[in-house]
Amino acid sequence: MRIAIDGAPLGWRLRAGITRYAGRLAASLAAEFPRDRVSVTVPLLSRRGLAGLREARRALRGTAVRVRPVLPSPGLLGAIWARSSFPRAEAVFGRAKVYHATSLAVPIAGCGAASVATLYDFYFLREPGYPSAPGLRREGLSTLARADRLIAISRATAHDAAELLRLDPERIDVIPLAADERFRPDIAPAEIARVRNRLGLEGRPYLAFTGTIEPRKDLPTLVRAFASLRRRGVIPHRLAIAGARGWGAEALERALAEEHLGPEDVTLLGALEDDDLPPFLAGAALFCFPTLYEGFGLPLVEAMACGTPVLSTRTSSVPEVVGDCAILVEPRDPAALAAALEALANDAVRRSELARRGLERARWFSWARVARETRASYERALASASGGVRAVRNAPLRG
Repeated sequence: MRIAIDGAPLGWRLRAGITRYAGRLAASLAAEFPRDRVSVTVPLLSRRGLAGLREARRALRGTAVRVRPVLPSPGLLGAIWARSSFPRAEAVFGRAKVYHATSLAVPIAGCGAASVATLYDFYFLREPGYPSAPGLRREGLSTLARADRLIAISRATAHDAAELLRLDPERIDVIPLAADERFRPDIAPAEIARVRNRLGLEGRPYLAFTGTIEPRKDLPTLVRAFASLRRRGVIPHRLAIAGARGWGAEALERALAEEHLGPEDVTLLGALEDDDLPPFLAGAALFCFPTLYEGFGLPLVEAMACGTPVLSTRTSSVPEVVGDCAILVEPRDPAALAAALEALANDAVRRSELARRGLERARWFSWARVARETRASYERALASASGGVRAVRNAPLRG
């Protein structure tokens, strides 16, 4: 099978799960199905096209995946892409039989390749203040109407697709993501110590958070819970927050100022280098993830894969990702979060048990499984390429 995967997210500024998805999927498909021809297409005319091309070549170096720079861009030539048969699949996708859209940019039916689109989450529909939400909604609906098959990264996302866009759930394949192999429990203590020292985290135990700093991560609630424990003097830990600034990041800064927490108690690390992230997680006493909404929640799997106990919230996809291998509290509840933090921070036996169970669960989330299940979705897309998936346009949003 000839497969072309949209590599546009590889050039995006924020380094989140979606930006790594295309590269990891392509490499895993090539490894699991060596007789297939897998390519990653990178649109050069997009705003970060050259950055995407560099990242694609770096991420796929040493694999059998071909990186194909192409001219069309959803941002620059979106109207042509959506309304005409140009560019033809033979020119852009190298005679691909399946085109996998990873950034809501599916060519129209009749371009010569069956199309599959990945659904990550629908926060942009549920959150009125999300930047560019109207544009995302229009593009998303158009894309979903053209795709022959859809992949949702969690049951929660598949449920939202059916509820918010009235898509037929029978046309959606649920394929959870996976952590990279570098997230593992046997990271050398010397490597953990080196990263801790370089990040200024030596001396005291720390509670870790990783992810884009934006409102749906609800870091102000974590700050308030942590501050209440520090005022009472019941935990010795510092809070270490790693992640790039997203929209609305100033809410975290306001919470820190209101709680009078300085760098001696809360360390803002910014976005970490890829090689530093596993030792950072492995060195933490506890991983804290007080999210309001997730399409999947890849940091949860990454933390569990490093043998770090997890405390998160009972919302969206989180319960299906962690199962009974983490402590979950209700979102937006600083008192409940503080109580759980205090209990876990002072109970080494409980943390060890959570770490053991989380590690076992993380092993199920493998890229080999993602590749096999995605390949099966491609087969279903080819079988139903003439039917497509239809969204109900102008349908009212629910929830």
